[in-house]
Amino acid sequence: MVMRGALSYYEATCQWAKEHWHELTPIKKKVFKLWLKRMKSQEKGAAMKGSLLFKLEPGDILVNVNDRQDPFSVVKRWAVGPFEHVFLYLGELGLLRSQHQKIRVPMIFESNGRGVTLRSLSSRYGEKVVVMRLKAEHDRRRIPRVLIAAIELASSFQSYYDYLGIVRWVLPRIICEKLGLPLPLAYQRNPMMICSEAVMEVYLRARLVDILPDNVVPLPGDFVTDSPLLEEVWVGELSESAL
Repeated sequence: MVMRGALSYYEATCQWAKEHWHELTPIKKKVFKLWLKRMKSQEKGAAMKGSLLFKLEPGDILVNVNDRQDPFSVVKRWAVGPFEHVFLYLGELGLLRSQHQKIRVPMIFESNGRGVTLRSLSSRYGEKVVVMRLKAEHDRRRIPRVLIAAIELASSFQSYYDYLGIVRWVLPRIICEKLGLPLPLAYQRNPMMICSEAVMEVYLRARLVDILPDNVVPLPGDFVTDSPLLEEVWVGELSESAL
């Protein structure tokens, strides 16, 4: 399990320096700056090493982290929390480049404005994500069913993005949770889906029915905070090194 929320040694040292900077002599300030620079370099190297050790596995759920500071992102974070999108890693799929040449491309399954679709993982490089993975071995045996369900769902002509569902299900959930009120309508699944509904749907079709509660519309952050089947295995900037 990846621990989050605690300050790193470098961050804690910077915080101490900020509080006590006025007490240091000019020489001590200079030495301290050099020390902090070296410490930051070492911590960055350790983080890169951890990133290189981590590898994605088919069936992993990737949740985008919203830590930006522009006004829209701040308001969005206040409304739905620090997570804003979720997608599923399918692994490397074989694609025909020509009649006699096949290439293997890392692919993801997601629902975006164009509907439920399969896309190259490289379209998400550079984004900060939390990677969630099934904890139990007997659940991981169902991952092939999850992947088949994802391909079937992405192939369906009915799998549009559910813009109406945002108004009908998502906004009422956000408002009711902020005000501590019960939801006015019982949630109902349908062929049109937002990103979190699509990911939950393929797990339900694979008979992993406890992935999330099915009586309320799922949000991306629910996969991080509310799923009894998943555990957090990595947080970082998505890149080719995760393959």
